[in-house]
Parts: sequence; C-alpha cells; structure tokens
Amino acid sequence: MAKEVVVTHEGYKKLEEELDTLKTVKRSEIAEKIKVARGYGDLSENAEYDAAKEEQAVVEARIADLEATLKVARIMDDSDLSLDTVSIGMHVRILAEGDEPDEAEEYDITGSTEADIDQMERSRCLRRKTFARRQTIFCTGDTVHEIGIVLRGAVHIESIDLWGSKSILSEVGEGQAFAETYAFCGEPLMVDVLAAADCEVLFLDTAALARPHAEHSWQDRLLRNLLRVSMKKNLALSRRILCTAPKTVRGRLLTYLSGQAVQAGGMEFDLPFNRQQLADYLNLDRSALSKELCRMRDEGLLTFRKSHFVLRQLPELL
Repeated sequence: MAKEVVVTHEGYKKLEEELDTLKTVKRSEIAEKIKVARGYGDLSENAEYDAAKEEQAVVEARIADLEATLKVARIMDDSDLSLDTVSIGMHVRILAEGDEPDEAEEYDITGSTEADIDQMERSRCLRRKTFARRQTIFCTGDTVHEIGIVLRGAVHIESIDLWGSKSILSEVGEGQAFAETYAFCGEPLMVDVLAAADCEVLFLDTAALARPHAEHSWQDRLLRNLLRVSMKKNLALSRRILCTAPKTVRGRLLTYLSGQAVQAGGMEFDLPFNRQQLADYLNLDRSALSKELCRMRDEGLLTFRKSHFVLRQLPELL
C-alpha cells in the first residue's frame, strides 16, 4: 500500500495545477515538436526528434509521479502541526548565520512533500543524527562532504588555538545551516563544531546531491536554496569585512552606520545590536566605541537613544 502524503491545501492545489498544465499544455507542445521533427526525414539521425522524445519521457514520468502522489495525498489539518519542529503548513522566519535580525527571510512551508523526502532518503542524499550537549559534530582538520542543518537545539562553531584558548565564533540555531562551504569545496575545517545543547541535525550529502537525479523534481529546488543560503552568508561576511577594514574606531562606525542608512532607505533607523553586540561585530572595545559615539553626537554628526540612530551628516570616512 502506498504511503500517505500529507500536504497543505495550497500545496495540493499546486500539484493539481502542475498536473493539469502538463496534460493540457506540455503534452500538446511536445506532440507538435515531434510532428515537426518527423518532417525532417530520417529519424535515426534526427537530433530534434530525439530531444522531443526525451522531453516527452520526462513529462510523462512527472505526470505519473504527480498522479501517484495525488492518489495518496491527504490535506493536513491543525492536528498535524507541532510547535516543537518545523513542518509543512508553518510560517517560519529563517536567519542565516551572520545575518542581522531585519534580514530574516519568511517562508510558508509548502515545499518538499513526504514523497520528496522518501526519494532523497532512497538516493542517500540525507541522514538524521542526534547529539548530546558538548558532543563533537565536526573537528578542526576534518574534510567533510555533508552540510548540516539544525532541526532541533543549537550548534556552536568554535576555534581553539594551540595554547588552548577557545572562542565561540557563532551559534547556529534551528533552521540554520553550517559547513556548507567546506562541504562543497573539500577544504579541511578550520573550526570545531559542537552541540551547544541536545540537538538533532539533518545532514545533506553534497556528493549525492551532485549526481544527476533527472526524475526528481526536488533536486533543482534544493540546490538553488543551498546556493541562496551560501551567497547570503558570503554577503554577510563581506559586509563585516568592509566594516572592520578601517583602522580607526570612527571609520568603522561610519562605515557600518552608512550601510545601515542605505538598507533603511533613510537617515533614521534602529540597529539590530545592543552596545556590546555592536562592539563585538566591529571588533572594538565597548568603552572605546561608546566614547566615540558620544564624540560624534557632540560634533552634531548623529543623535541616538539606545539602538535608535539618526544621522545628521556624513563626513568622509576617517
């Protein structure tokens, strides 16, 4: 007996619409392509005919897949939802590591169906594993081929120098990914990854993802999403490098505040950090940062109250 597939009402409607389009539009388009290709003569050396037949096979396979899914699909209700895990039917906010709170992206989870997950597991693209608090997930020097996504709990990215001094570089929370750059590039890890609390991690095998899965609709979506996450992390890192490049405290503040003004579309905005967080982000001593902000306020460059800032003028960066 086929396994039940739980989908949202919106997801079910999209599956029906895709099936209808394939049957009423794509089939006719491909039939016309085959008809035209037949007119070119000898089918044994007819590239257009071969391409059309291949496209027809893909479309028919997708139609069969959609029909099979819809036969066993059940539209979910409130009893299917849990606040303990992220699942279809939920509206979630995702904050990539290094992003600021106002850069969080919001999604309605209506994507991969249970059938997609089953296909991925059969293709050996993913696995789940639980870790106890402080258990090591990856070690410095490891060459990894898997991307980790935190399903439950949290993970710490840590750096330990030769003298044993430890620094927590970041915390990866639920819905966030880690190790994707190392997994795709094949470079040894320069950090340790440990469970900050009891957690569950979903691992995606990049080697398996790279293999052709022409019959699976999830592969393109997943790879596009991974690329998007990776690019957002690189963008966040680039922003921080830009802000910490100036040698003076004022230079770093002006670079950061100018960027905030551009993102806000005006000279008045709220920072996503408190004073200590801002000092850490700009790699500054908190007292030096506070003193410089007060000097800039006294010079009429800006006004502020807690995390609310208003820029009055923008002098050249120092």
